[in-house]
Amino acid sequence: MVLKESSDNGEKPTVRQKTTVLLTNLARSTESPCIVVVVAHGIIELIVNELVRKNCKHSRDMAKVSHYRKMIILNEMNVLSDTYFACLNCLRQLRNRAVKEPMFKPTSADLRTLATLLDVSLPTSGLLTSNLVFLCSELVEKLLCHFEKFLEPILSSNMLGPSHQCEANEGS
Repeated sequence: MVLKESSDNGEKPTVRQKTTVLLTNLARSTESPCIVVVVAHGIIELIVNELVRKNCKHSRDMAKVSHYRKMIILNEMNVLSDTYFACLNCLRQLRNRAVKEPMFKPTSADLRTLATLLDVSLPTSGLLTSNLVFLCSELVEKLLCHFEKFLEPILSSNMLGPSHQCEANEGS
């Protein structure tokens, strides 16, 4: 799967397209759901760190604070909604399993739980890696678009590709 900088009609790729391409290429190259979860969590950790930096006046003192505690603080400050907190915590738990279990493979129950928290339907039945890529892409996209004004440094760094565009109905 290749992502062009703009489509034939001149539109730039969306965050979802860039995230999906990134995670799909990783999944194809390694055939490992572990890599998909770890990379998606890494992107989310960057987002959480940037939200801490933008919202906490003592953010420099939080460098050694765990990712989970940063999520709790952002949730308590009402920066992260309870829904986003639950989604991020679900992915954090998957990431912890992915790095500790030698033959990590998320269960269909894991995917259903994350899909329910994200309020989305799984697009394909039985294709674990495809559904995992879809869910991780969905979560990253929703976070990037919801916090777009805080995350301009991440978005402008071309971390997810050459351009950024949130769809009009995103960010809710």
